[in-house]
This record gives sequence, structure tokens and C-alpha cells, in this order.
Amino acid sequence: MKDIAVRGVFNVDVLEYSGYRYTDIASTWNGFICPYFEHQEMLKMVSEIEWLHYAPLEGYVYYDNNGEQVIILNEIIDTEHGEQMVYAIGNGSWTWMLKD
Repeated sequence: MKDIAVRGVFNVDVLEYSGYRYTDIASTWNGFICPYFEHQEMLKMVSEIEWLHYAPLEGYVYYDNNGEQVIILNEIIDTEHGEQMVYAIGNGSWTWMLKD
């Protein structure tokens, strides 16, 4: 059976955002959580993180990582609230933690 993503609040450094995560260990990166964020939360992140950008016509989020542009496409995941369109911002590179 496929894991269902559950809602949580995640932080990286001093930043804090609400999103979804999968609970199985295979959905982590180096022991860190890999959260998924809905459109409104993604827009909040873009407004607060100066080097994170949203390209609305193309429908993706991007940032520069040492001269290489990282593009984050939206995707659909199964959540406890049904299917949701989300963005996996920082998955596999940022050290996201689940807020207590």
C-alpha cells in the first residue's frame, strides 16, 4: 500500500512552513524530512526567501545553487485530505526538521 502524506509544520534554520510529509523512512534524505508544500505556502516561502523565485507562466519554483539553476516542478501527491498539488522545495538538499 502506498504511503499517504500527512500534514505537519517544518522548519529549516529559523524559517517555518506548513506542508505535507510521508512517514516512511524511505521518504527522508540523510535522515532529514522531505516536505511538500501547497501553492499558497510556496508563495509565502518565495516572498520570505529572497533567492527563491516563482515563474508563474512556467509553473515552477527555482533557485540558484552555486551557478546551477535548480527547478522545482509541481506534482500531485496523495494526502490525508485527498490529492494535492505541491512543490518539493528543498527536498534532497535542505535540512528540514519536523517542528515539535
